[in-house]
Amino acid sequence: MTDAMIQLSALVKATRSDALLDVFLTVYNDAYQTNKAKTCVEAKALAGLARQLLRLPNFGIAKQSGYILNFPFTFEVREEFDVLRFSKDTVLNIELKSQFPRKSSVIAQLRRHKAILDVLGKQTILCSFIRQENKLYLLKNDDLIQITFRQLSNLITEDYLLENELVTMSTPAKIRAAAQHATKVAAQQRKLVRRPRLKFSFKE
Repeated sequence: MTDAMIQLSALVKATRSDALLDVFLTVYNDAYQTNKAKTCVEAKALAGLARQLLRLPNFGIAKQSGYILNFPFTFEVREEFDVLRFSKDTVLNIELKSQFPRKSSVIAQLRRHKAILDVLGKQTILCSFIRQENKLYLLKNDDLIQITFRQLSNLITEDYLLENELVTMSTPAKIRAAAQHATKVAAQQRKLVRRPRLKFSFKE
């Protein structure tokens, strides 16, 4: 199944005007007509990240291609994936934030997404881009570490798939994904009961 794929340099050009962006998202995002405001915000945030990546010499046409914006996984559970990109051996998920939320909420969201994506049996690369601060954070060993745009570019493969594997995965795989997600959510709820809320802070 071929899904609507976004090419990052084309997205950046489309954000030059609201009219251009409206046409671009109408063509390249199936969910745009049902939630225009949210999709526009996410598209502009992704364009902000793309501008940083496009400055790098190793971020060529292949790495710029194959992105899926604003995909909801709705098989028995519901999770919104801001950005997805599938390759032969990896799956990339980038969550777009306008400003700092709580650190614990970012980690919890990326862990839930990992629970679903792990069913694909690939290396998962899960990041959060904070637009206001222009910073990137990577989920590693169930914690967040700050990474550079060059480091993210190095993690993105030259190859990509022309499909959304969360759509094309088998029903048994979707059942496993939903079950793993439910287990992760239950564990997070138990942790919230036991522990006080954490503030979002990072060491430079």
